[in-house]
Amino acid sequence: MEKQRIFKDSIIQYDKDAQNNVINAILAVTELVKSSLGPFGMRKMIIEKYGTVIISNDGLTILKNLDISHPATDSVIQLGKSFVNHVGDGLKTTLIIIGELLKRGLNLIQKNIHPRQIISGYNQALERSIKKLKTITIPIDRDNKDLLKKIATNALNGKFSDKVIEHLSVIAVQAIQNIIVEKSNYIEISIDDNIQFEKVDGGGILDSQIMKGVLISKEILNPKMPKFVKNAKIALINEKLYFEKPTEEDLKVEINILDPESLSEMNFAQNKLLQKKFIAIANSGTNVVITEKGIDKIIISRLVEQGILGIRRAKPEQFKMLSKACGANIIGNVEDLTSEDLGFAETVQEKIVGNKKFVFIEGCKDPKSISILIRGGSWYVCEEVERLLKNAILSVVQVFKNGSQGIVGGGGSIEMEIAYTIKEFAKTIEGKEQLAVKEYGDALEIIPNILAKNFGLDPIDTLAELRYQHSQGEMWKGINSNTLKIDNTINCDIIEPLFNKISVLKYATEFVNSILSIDGILFSKSGLEKIKENP
Repeated sequence: MEKQRIFKDSIIQYDKDAQNNVINAILAVTELVKSSLGPFGMRKMIIEKYGTVIISNDGLTILKNLDISHPATDSVIQLGKSFVNHVGDGLKTTLIIIGELLKRGLNLIQKNIHPRQIISGYNQALERSIKKLKTITIPIDRDNKDLLKKIATNALNGKFSDKVIEHLSVIAVQAIQNIIVEKSNYIEISIDDNIQFEKVDGGGILDSQIMKGVLISKEILNPKMPKFVKNAKIALINEKLYFEKPTEEDLKVEINILDPESLSEMNFAQNKLLQKKFIAIANSGTNVVITEKGIDKIIISRLVEQGILGIRRAKPEQFKMLSKACGANIIGNVEDLTSEDLGFAETVQEKIVGNKKFVFIEGCKDPKSISILIRGGSWYVCEEVERLLKNAILSVVQVFKNGSQGIVGGGGSIEMEIAYTIKEFAKTIEGKEQLAVKEYGDALEIIPNILAKNFGLDPIDTLAELRYQHSQGEMWKGINSNTLKIDNTINCDIIEPLFNKISVLKYATEFVNSILSIDGILFSKSGLEKIKENP
């Protein structure tokens, strides 16, 4: 019988029953991703609510499509989203380590070791792990394009064919090198603010491309306007270049026009103001005008006469990106526009991609923002490419993070080295915390264990050999996915950013400690009904 107290509209579950309930729910989730780890990881077929089929081995995609109502699993999904947004690659490793730490923590609790002592031991192990990681990390030169490409490649391994991975890795590195901003004592990189991802289905992934400029998902205003402009001088105008139609409130106001001449004078005054706005545009020397708002037909006709290319109602995010890319100032009052406010691009051209028209603004000088056009056979494929490409870009970005610069070996080598270090460290600790520290070290061995299984190797033999190698000081010995043998991962270019590995351990340890500290679950009446509906 569950140890619980029943209140009027809720149930509170206490102690080990609560811990078992929460931990077992999370373990059910973490078990799902084990077979998807590594370059040979298996994919999951996910059938969405309306029958759409998704085939993916991406950790966050799997998490987001879980239809489980348990509150503990919701917390895992939130962790996954946060990890991908801030770190990028490594979510599946994090989830697997979470599962192993929880499993071992639960075993210690069942041996009457208090959660506080387990948490203390795990925290000590985390602190020693980070210290070890920073000691052995290998610094890298951020101008080493080949090394940066290998980091991106490793983040994409197992997701696509080798040819596609090569193509996307080049895009990832080029993207970072274009938007990196050096400050006096640090490096500033903002992916969300400086990279525009535009998805168009109906092509191959290899058709994806990066451009030093921006894609405007609009067509040129008038078919008589030029479709191609070389050495473009771009004006960005954030003003309504038209007179708005009267609203319902305006129509309630009665206007008495005494004679037809008054109406004619009003139209003349409006046309004169519009002409004045056009003259300001023409006098600036621009040959490309892009607005975030509308343009009156009178101004459009004058633009056509002068051979000026026009685009109206650009998306706000594309408008801002374009300002960063071409260096144009965004003008709120067109009469203030001068030649100094204009941006530059080598070419502005309308192109058809798939079955949609776009305006490509390319060849910007020293752009502070860029665009990546993503292609794929279906919309889902495009979304998957965007998500995984962002992960690869983030992985490269993390190499430059202040205080966490450098790389470590992949292929399970770093987990084995940290595991060996932690188990040796456990021997120096007194009290029951020693058991928790040792379990932490053992838990990290789950990564090379799962990799060996997914590679088709014997995990027992592989772990035994890795333990021996690391005890002999071979800190970079891990599993080479190319030869399926134990090898020096650094020499084989199987590398990962230090920041990612530190983040994996921090996210996993902090999450596990928060779960181990739970000693009760309060189920409200509505919460219980929801669980009964979705058991």
